[in-house]
Amino acid sequence: MSDFNREIMELDGALDDLCHAAAKLGDAEDWVGKAILVTLEGMIDDLGLRVTELRAIRKAVKEVRKDV
Repeated sequence: MSDFNREIMELDGALDDLCHAAAKLGDAEDWVGKAILVTLEGMIDDLGLRVTELRAIRKAVKEVRKDV
């Protein structure tokens, strides 16, 4: 497996971990947990966008390699 694919998988795993943490914090009753959840949701959104972008880049690279 290429380093690029491995990095995408690692980012995907980190995104899963963040989602699990957000789900647990969603049940928090205190204001600190709720405040952390807002920050965590932003991180999840950003990381999700990066993973999507990297997958699109990987797909484009594969298409170019087929045409060469």
